[in-house]
Amino acid sequence: MSKLYVPILKWKEGEQVALRWLSEEVKNNICPVINVMKDTKPNSFASEVIKNWGEGREFYLDFHPTFPGELNDFIEAVLAEPESSKLAIIPVISASKPPEYFQLIRENTHVFNNGIALRVGIQDLENTHAFEEGLCKEAGMDKQSIDLIVDLGGIVRLPQEVIKSLAAFICFVLTQVRASEFRNVIVAGASFPESLNVPQNKVSILPRKEWILWKEVYDKHSYAIFGDYGPDDPEDQEYEHGITIIPTIRYTYGDSWHIVRGIRDPRNPYDYTQFHGLSQTLIKMTEIFCGKDFSWGDMKIYECANRVCTGSSNCNHGNMRSWVPINTNHHLTYVTHQVSMLVSS
Repeated sequence: MSKLYVPILKWKEGEQVALRWLSEEVKNNICPVINVMKDTKPNSFASEVIKNWGEGREFYLDFHPTFPGELNDFIEAVLAEPESSKLAIIPVISASKPPEYFQLIRENTHVFNNGIALRVGIQDLENTHAFEEGLCKEAGMDKQSIDLIVDLGGIVRLPQEVIKSLAAFICFVLTQVRASEFRNVIVAGASFPESLNVPQNKVSILPRKEWILWKEVYDKHSYAIFGDYGPDDPEDQEYEHGITIIPTIRYTYGDSWHIVRGIRDPRNPYDYTQFHGLSQTLIKMTEIFCGKDFSWGDMKIYECANRVCTGSSNCNHGNMRSWVPINTNHHLTYVTHQVSMLVSS
């Protein structure tokens, strides 16, 4: 696997659509971590992956912390489906997985012939001896067949002045565990907030701390691959019925997310027609808008900006859920190009 970018994605409809409409160029340069969610059905999983990601394309398979079922039951049910033979699964193991999961992966190395991934937090690497004698041995493969995913999780509260010192510590730990011996090393994190506390009727800017941190790490360890959680946080939040929704576009550019925020109107709690005006605001920001031909997501923003609202549910302003793939598709495309330009410079 020679990839530029590893996005960690919830396996939900919005993220699936975002992957489906990526260009072939972008797909060829990323390898997503697909997090199985509580509503993911094993008997349709293979067909969903083939439809939205592609046949024979490598991806990491992991489980969101909220997944309620038995991991082995899910894996076995997926492998029992005829279409599973068309999947290029790289299973993810971690300290939180039960021993029987490790055993299942070891027993099916003939199926999982794309290697495995070891997903760890920075605390798992602090004791080098315990890491190598524990998780590494449990993996049951040589380092050359293992991808190491160093997942920092949510770092939204990390002060920006601490980023450099944390990056230096990560570099130290990677050296201690001889991370360069692994097949690939991914350093990932998430700094998008769980709830947006930004002004209404305004464009706000939030720092992409995981990107800023990764650049510091990459400067010392050029083998490190960038990973993030997309324009989202790691938690599995559901929209609550009855609350007033504030239409919002999340747009990635440079070291930041640009949050184009509408207004909260309790008299009209689901006023998604605001997306027309928000899209118009965004495409007028020529210093950041990448153009309608940049990605499928950018085209959708452009189309929404240039359509007179019909006021019906069939209008292309959509709703909060239908903007997940738009935001995510742009983000995945932008970050892939961003990393490509950095590593080739």
